[in-house]
Amino acid sequence: MLTLYSLYFEVKSIDVGVLGAVVLFAVGLLSRFLPAEHINRFYGYRTPTSRENLQNWKIANRYFGALFLPLSAVLLLAAIVTRYVFKIDPFYLFLIGYVLIVSVCVGCVEYKLRKEDSQ
Repeated sequence: MLTLYSLYFEVKSIDVGVLGAVVLFAVGLLSRFLPAEHINRFYGYRTPTSRENLQNWKIANRYFGALFLPLSAVLLLAAIVTRYVFKIDPFYLFLIGYVLIVSVCVGCVEYKLRKEDSQ
């Protein structure tokens, strides 16, 4: 019989860290192999610098995908190893990894865009 307690226990036992890493890896695959080709509000790497013109948009989306995919793959591998080899919940690893990956990718892409604009 499904009770509120058993439902809570089932939801808590889901590997949120591994699931989050899988979602980030899927986003990395989409960013790498299906980059947004036209400036839009919904899909792609969207910052004021990347939306200035179509050239910046294409450079930013291609470069972001090239950076994000391998970094998210490393995070996914680390989450799987942490969870299934060391038997530790990788939730905090996922949170810290997510912040680091996004920060590194945004910083590198913005630096590249500013460098391209100055040339």
